Amino acid sequence: MIDQQTKFSDKIRGLNPGEFYGLARTGRYSFARTYVAYRDNTEWCAAVVTEAETPWGERKRFVFQNHAVSMCERQSDDTFVTEDEAHYVCAILNTPIVERFIYATSDDRSYKIRPPVFVPIYDPEDERHLALAELSREAHRLPSEREKLRIQCEGIYLSLCGNEAFDIMIAQDRLDEIATGKTQLISGDALKAELDELLSDQ
Repeated sequence: MIDQQTKFSDKIRGLNPGEFYGLARTGRYSFARTYVAYRDNTEWCAAVVTEAETPWGERKRFVFQNHAVSMCERQSDDTFVTEDEAHYVCAILNTPIVERFIYATSDDRSYKIRPPVFVPIYDPEDERHLALAELSREAHRLPSEREKLRIQCEGIYLSLCGNEAFDIMIAQDRLDEIATGKTQLISGDALKAELDELLSDQ
């Protein structure tokens, strides 16, 4: 029994965790000011989380509980993302095509904590990246407009994908059907037609 507990502890806190009272799952990332967060199950939806005003008048960062995945650093250099960059990533994660992909490739009881989604490195000189960030900000300000804004984001995102967008269409030719939600299915031909229409608008 002790060996099993030790193995479980090693997985959570690493092989050299220090004193028994050390905190698990904490690090430099715990002190970022801006995060992209999403649940790891049930409904797929991303949001940008920043510091908030407390009832006692201070600004504090949030602490994430279980089932809330958060991203705040660039994998390439481990630096914290800016708020604009977080909104850019959030916009991509919230596009209908990414949502369909997540539902089609995951069990809704557990989404991947590293979504296998193409997200180009944020470039503040690229007008499309800036447009995605602004659309995400608008969706946060105006939840009632969220669906319309998600569709706008999808068109811009597909233009960023370039050849990858055509790879998506080729892949759909080889699929008989793909999940678009928890119960509804759409044929590969129908999804290809939808992608054709989106790309023709760019």
